[in-house]
Amino acid sequence: MPEAGEIDFLIKMLKDYQRLAGPEADLCQLPGNDNVGLITRRKLASLFQSNVPALEYKSLNQKDKEVLTKILSSNTPIKHFMLRNTRNVLRYYQKKGWLDQNIPNRDVKDVFIDLDPVDEKPLYDRIEEYISKYYKKALEEKRSGLGFIMTIYRRRLTSSFFANTKSLERRLAFLKGDDTAAQEWLDELEELFDDERQELSEDSKKLLDQRGNADEEIEFLENFLYDLQSLGKDSKYAQLDNHLRDYLNRHSKVIIFTQYTDTMRYLREQLQSYRNRLACYSGDGGEYWDGHSWRLTTKEDIKEKFAAGQYQILLCTDAASEGLNLQTCGLLINYDMPWNPMRVEQRIGRIDRIGQQFKTVEILNYFYKDTVEETIYQRLSHRIGWFNQVVGELQPILSLGSLAAKIPLAIKKVAMSGGEEKEAVLAEVVADLLEEAEKAKDNAINLDIYAQQLSALPEKQRPPVTPLELERIFTATLLPEGVSLQPGQEKGVYLLSFKNQIYRVTFNPRVYDRRPDSVKLLAYGEPLFEQLLKGISLEQTNPLPVVRIEAAQDPPLVGYFYKDEANQWQEITNATQYEELVNGNGQVEITEEERAELQNRLIRTRASELQVAAQIPEKRRQERLAAVREKARQILYKLLCYEAVRQDTLNVQKILDTKIQRGDIHYGPLLKMAQASPASIKLNAAEVAGYKGMKPESLFAKTGALYIEADNLVEEYKYLTGSFKN
Repeated sequence: MPEAGEIDFLIKMLKDYQRLAGPEADLCQLPGNDNVGLITRRKLASLFQSNVPALEYKSLNQKDKEVLTKILSSNTPIKHFMLRNTRNVLRYYQKKGWLDQNIPNRDVKDVFIDLDPVDEKPLYDRIEEYISKYYKKALEEKRSGLGFIMTIYRRRLTSSFFANTKSLERRLAFLKGDDTAAQEWLDELEELFDDERQELSEDSKKLLDQRGNADEEIEFLENFLYDLQSLGKDSKYAQLDNHLRDYLNRHSKVIIFTQYTDTMRYLREQLQSYRNRLACYSGDGGEYWDGHSWRLTTKEDIKEKFAAGQYQILLCTDAASEGLNLQTCGLLINYDMPWNPMRVEQRIGRIDRIGQQFKTVEILNYFYKDTVEETIYQRLSHRIGWFNQVVGELQPILSLGSLAAKIPLAIKKVAMSGGEEKEAVLAEVVADLLEEAEKAKDNAINLDIYAQQLSALPEKQRPPVTPLELERIFTATLLPEGVSLQPGQEKGVYLLSFKNQIYRVTFNPRVYDRRPDSVKLLAYGEPLFEQLLKGISLEQTNPLPVVRIEAAQDPPLVGYFYKDEANQWQEITNATQYEELVNGNGQVEITEEERAELQNRLIRTRASELQVAAQIPEKRRQERLAAVREKARQILYKLLCYEAVRQDTLNVQKILDTKIQRGDIHYGPLLKMAQASPASIKLNAAEVAGYKGMKPESLFAKTGALYIEADNLVEEYKYLTGSFKN
């Protein structure tokens, strides 16, 4: 939540957004189905118009400040340049001919691995006991550093025994005074996600100073590490080995993800028979086997060779996964599962991409059976179709800040408890998570319902300039003095000499996608490209069959025109058309009267475009109205289900008659907003039966919450339909 001192700046940004979106943009629009109440809307409207927003901000209550924070987060210029599409919408694009690439389906399989009862399970339990014991000790002694370390060890326990063994070896060396081990421990912190690092309450050096009286812990670790280092079985790796033997008969390539570099290095040593076909992709860079040892190379080199089929297996850590796009691989194995499910979603996104070569991508998720992580995952799985969808009703459930952000805290709470209390804590957190999932479902909108509205959009138009045309123009045109463009050694890559510097550039988005770290994409929006354009003269010095027309507007309007066979002036609409005309013979003369007419034509065209743009707010209003109607249907249906339990009937008309007779004021407006009739609503008997186990007080509380949502929805509906104006 912003501080009062930041509000003036943030409101200025919000107003800049309104100038971009147009004067009709509703600054009180919230993402999804959230609605701003009448009183809050008026408070915020006053704040937006104030010359000193910070003063009015201080007078807002906590709820109003939370609403304002959502508005500031969602109403930014980037919202007009960034879209989230469902699979159904993307397939609609395909149908319209706007998208000609494959949109893959997902086949997600959860693999629950039994720990060996003799060798592995006792060791696993001892590690858990050790972590829980010293975590509690850290809380009692207020040693936040030690507590944080134990949390890290607990996370690594889900990955592999090897990763945990390495952590405990470093811990033991550190307790004995080895400063080298302290630095290695700092390296472990680099593998944490940003949100995990936020748990740090002190800087790393202070954490490392917390050795304390460690004799008892040293003795435990020395004995325990002996047993760990003697472990001869690895059930999880055995499962991976079996899967690779099976799946590599059907897939040419596989990506294996782990959170930790220690696990990655362990796996590559275990997979010796695949060494010549295996590469690593981690925070250290790319690595490959040269026949004698593992050699470092660039991530781009590994990615390109893996895509080309030179490597079959790619071992990756999460630290390196950003920017890794591999549509040529159809199988991904999550060797360990991060506590936050959105991290898994990000992994899957490396292969589940538009343009994927396979119609279906296969995902294998590895869990140790009978562990806290597996138990929570299983107990929530009937409510959430984990990782089977990308966007749709699942999206608000797994969105950061909602359930996904609470799952790591829940796992930590259970994992760090011990003994008899663990089962009670587990039951408590699962109940809380299920309730959170239910709230997320109630607040969800299925974005697919808007796919049908896309039919009103204009057909896709050819862009004025394509990447191929840019490449042809720049490579065939005499560039300004001091600028040169020469082909590089790689296809599609050029060496650009500009302002005494050499840049590796490309005009091809696919080439850029393969080498984003070392190549610049020459296209609109790239600063280097904009600088090049500024250096090109716009003066028409040689006679040409086209004329450049500029109209004095803000910003200036520019167009290129030619005369057709009927001697009529026509505007050039794309670069290829311009090239063909320029490369032709002849020249064209233009009178001052004709020039003035073409300038006016440009102005009229601009005015027409602005008129079309002015219609956008109305389209948005219609879209929001459709969202309100859909939300009204959801609330109405849920209320009817609850009332069906109370009245013990599935007859919607009977339920409504009873409620109206009792003076209920919510059902009438909901029916109107939902554009529904009693006869059109059919209650699902199985769903109603599922609510019969709820306590009466729970039904009452849920009904009350829905009534509040309905009241807010009525205000939103009035606002959108013109019955209410600020």
